[in-house]
Amino acid sequence: MRQYDIIFLSVFLLFCAVTYMGIQSHKNMVNEHLQMIADEEARVERQAALRAQQEIDDAIEEAKYKDNVTHDGNQESQTYPISLEATDSYDGEGDKITYIWSQLSGKTIELPSTSEKTIYFSAEAGDYEFELTVEDIYGAIGVETKFVEIQAEPNTAPVAKINVIRKEKPEPEPEPKDPWDGNVDSIRVFQGENGLKQDGIWGKESQLKYNKVKEQ
Repeated sequence: MRQYDIIFLSVFLLFCAVTYMGIQSHKNMVNEHLQMIADEEARVERQAALRAQQEIDDAIEEAKYKDNVTHDGNQESQTYPISLEATDSYDGEGDKITYIWSQLSGKTIELPSTSEKTIYFSAEAGDYEFELTVEDIYGAIGVETKFVEIQAEPNTAPVAKINVIRKEKPEPEPEPKDPWDGNVDSIRVFQGENGLKQDGIWGKESQLKYNKVKEQ
């Protein structure tokens, strides 16, 4: 092989190698671009799904019945009275409808009835979900669920305050002295005459009565 042919062959092989590398580089760039597009589409879909779920959660939260156990000063009373009413349910053609109540979530509650139009019961603090199914005489049904959030009895901490003043401890008042110098029999006679037998030995009522008699 002549030297010229060797040089030509070398140049040709170099050209092929450069071309191949260029093609591979372009292919890699295309693949990266396609991956970026796929990642962006996936991100958009995730955001759309999150927004949709947030809208559902917001709608549920807005429709949720919320209240708390009444603060009544009694630690033992930790239940909330609930009335579930189906009075606004109706059939568009005026057909007679039946009612079926059920609890879907939350602490288990023994419903007093599952077929009355209105049911009453008490529930502890917590989140609950109830379902009402109405059915007409043709078997057509309508269903609605209701979320209920009952919060615990609210209670705020008492406020402690200290006042510092200049003041000496007062002397205790002396015990009131009866006019009979502690003669129990004489006191009992006086109390018996004035209907004060339940007042103890020279109690407050006896003292008041004696003062009134004395003033007369």
